[in-house]
Amino acid sequence: MSDDPPKLHTGRDIVLEFFPATPDRLVPRPSAYRLERDEDGGVAVLDRAGDLLMRLAPVARAPGKLPPLCCDLCLWSGPGTELGFLRADVPGSEGRRWRYLTACFDTAACDARRLEDDRIDRLLARAD
Repeated sequence: MSDDPPKLHTGRDIVLEFFPATPDRLVPRPSAYRLERDEDGGVAVLDRAGDLLMRLAPVARAPGKLPPLCCDLCLWSGPGTELGFLRADVPGSEGRRWRYLTACFDTAACDARRLEDDRIDRLLARAD
């Protein structure tokens, strides 16, 4: 028996080993961003070092039953009770322009479902 600790396999290792024909877009990879819900109902977009990149503020919803919605970050579709509306000012616009999106209330699950960072990259893009 070896004294070496057992090798830990990532989701990426498992997918590539057992399903080598998986399209590259579906192969798990580490994300450059992390989402955290704050006490006000907003979402903080953090880099892996924990630095705040953007804060998404909650947008009040009209009362009544909401139809199913789709998260703009992870593309998960679910009941309106599981997703909320958020907004953030466009970087470089000095508060004159806003970006609106729908996002999951459960930010940990949203992070786990998100396959790509391109939607967050576009959210963080400066105004032209």
